[in-house]
Amino acid sequence: MKKKFLSFIFAICLCVPFAFLLTACGGDGCQHEWYITRQPSIQETGATACSKCGQDGFDLPKLNDTDYEVEGTNPDYKIYKYTKDGKTYEAVHNNFEVVEGVVQDYFGSSANIVIPKKVLEFKGETIVTTINGEVFKDNTNITSVTLPESISHIGNSAFSGCTNLASISLPDGVRHIGNYAFADTALTSVVVPSGITTIGASSFEGCNSLQEITIPFIGTSNSMQSQFGTIFGDANSNSVVPSSLKKVTITGSDSEKTVFHWSAFEDCASIEEVIIGDNVSSLGNRAFYNCTSLKKIVLGSSITSFSWNTFYNCTSIEEVVLSSSFVEITGSAFANCQNLTEIIIPQSVTFIHGSAFENCTSLENIYYMGNKAQWNEIDIPDYAEYGLQNIDVYYYSETQPTGLEYINNDCQLNMWHYNENNEKVLWTINETNNVDNKTFVYAVSQVDLSDEYWYMLEQAEAQGMLGMLFDNDTEQIEMVTGSANKAEYEGKLAIYYASYGSSLSVAFVDGKVTLQTSQGSVQLDYVEVDGEVYYIVANNPKAFIYDATDGGIYEELVSEYFTIRHIYTLDN
Repeated sequence: MKKKFLSFIFAICLCVPFAFLLTACGGDGCQHEWYITRQPSIQETGATACSKCGQDGFDLPKLNDTDYEVEGTNPDYKIYKYTKDGKTYEAVHNNFEVVEGVVQDYFGSSANIVIPKKVLEFKGETIVTTINGEVFKDNTNITSVTLPESISHIGNSAFSGCTNLASISLPDGVRHIGNYAFADTALTSVVVPSGITTIGASSFEGCNSLQEITIPFIGTSNSMQSQFGTIFGDANSNSVVPSSLKKVTITGSDSEKTVFHWSAFEDCASIEEVIIGDNVSSLGNRAFYNCTSLKKIVLGSSITSFSWNTFYNCTSIEEVVLSSSFVEITGSAFANCQNLTEIIIPQSVTFIHGSAFENCTSLENIYYMGNKAQWNEIDIPDYAEYGLQNIDVYYYSETQPTGLEYINNDCQLNMWHYNENNEKVLWTINETNNVDNKTFVYAVSQVDLSDEYWYMLEQAEAQGMLGMLFDNDTEQIEMVTGSANKAEYEGKLAIYYASYGSSLSVAFVDGKVTLQTSQGSVQLDYVEVDGEVYYIVANNPKAFIYDATDGGIYEELVSEYFTIRHIYTLDN
C-alpha cells in the first residue's frame, strides 16, 4: 500500500502547468500571477495561488472528461487541459510508473492495456523502451496488451500469470523476451518479430490455449539448437508443447541464416502445419520426426536439401511445398508418410534417394516442374527397389501440349499446369476424328518457291554458274527466267517431287495409320488433334493436315526457300 501511495504522489508531481493564468486583483494593486499549488487528480480538486503575494486563487476541478479537454482515449494515460480566462493548465493522469523509459509498475485495473510510447517524467517526456520484470505478473484483469513501437525489452515474468491475457501484439523493435515472460497466459496467437535476439526459456510455458505461433528461432542465438519445448518449459523434450498448438511458422532471423539442429520438433504430436521462412537455411536430421498430426509443410527458398528422416513417420502429412531452389531429397525424408498422396517436385531437384518415399503407401502422383527429359536426368538410386516406378509422374507445361508432344510421349497426356486460380490442372488435348476409318491416296504435289529462291537462281544463271537445275535421269529442268515462266517451272518441280509420295496411300483405322507403298506397308499409332494427324516413323515425327474444304489431307516440307505440299484425296 505504501508503494502505491508513494507512486501516486510521484505521478501527481509529474503533472506540470502548461501555462500560467494572469489576472488583475483588487485593492492592494498586485498583479497576480497564478501558479498551481495542488495538482488536480481523479480523486481531488487542484488549487492555485499568487506567486507574488501568496494569495489563494481559484480551484482547478477534479480531472474528468467534462470540465477538461482530454487528449487520448487510453484510460491509463490521459492529458487533461483546463482553460480559464484564456489561459490553459495541463495535467496528466498516468497509471504507469516509468523511470528513464522503463515501466516499473502499474496501478490501474484496465482489461485492455495500452502502454504509451511517451510519458511525462520529472525531466520531461521520455520514450518507453522496456517492460520491467514482473510488472504485470498475476494481473488477472488483463485480457489484451498493446505495446508501443518503441518497446525493445520485455523482462522476466513481465506478464506471467495473467491468466486472462488472450492477445498481445509484439512490435518489430522487440529484441529481448525474458524467461517466463508470457507464462501461464491465455494467448491464442503470437508473432515474435524476426529482429529478436533473445527468446527466454519457458517464455510461453503453460500457454495451454496457444493455437498459432510465429517465431524466428529458439533460444539466445539464430539457431534451433534446443528442442521446441525450450520455450514451453523443457529444453530436452517436446512433450510440454501445448496440445492446442496447431500452426508454427519459423521465419528465421533478420541478421543471419537460422539453422535447425537434430530433432528440433521431434514428437510434436499436435502441430498440423509448419511454415519455414526464407531466412532458415537448413533442417537437421529428424527435424520433424514423428510429428503424427502434421498435415502441411511449406519450405522457404534457402532450404535446398533435407537431412535423413526429416519427416519420418509424419503419418498425417498431405501437402509438401518445396521451393524452386530445392536440390536434394535424401533417404527416408518422407518415409512412412502414409497419408501423402501427391507431391510437387521442382525442376531444380537433381537427386532423390529411393527410400525418400519408402512406405508412402498412398503416394500416387508426382507433379514435376520440368519436362520428361529433365526428369529422366535426375539421379534416383534404388528407384525400383522402393516401388517409385509405380507412381505416376506428370510433367509441367505452360502451354497446352500439341498432338506432336502427345505422340512423342507414348500417347499419354501426363502434363499439368496451374490455372488462373493457382490450382493444379491436367492438360487435355482436343482430339478430333476427321480421318477415322478413311483411306487417302496420293493426288498431286505443289511447290511454292520464295522470292529469295528465285533471286538466287537468277543470280547464279546470270553468272553462268547454272547449266541445269537438276537431272534425275528421266527429265531435265533447265533454269527459266522471267516471272511469266514461274508457274510452269514450279509445276515441273511439283511433278519431280511427286516421286516422293506418288505411290503412298494412308488408311486410318482404330487408332492406327497404315502407310502403304509399292515396297510394302507399315502400321503406326497416330493421334488427330485439331485437324492435325501425328505419327512417328523411325523416330521422325510426321503430320498430315486435314483440309476441311475438300475433305483431303496433305503434308508439307517447309524450308526458308520453298514449301512442298503432297496432297492426298479421299479414296471412295
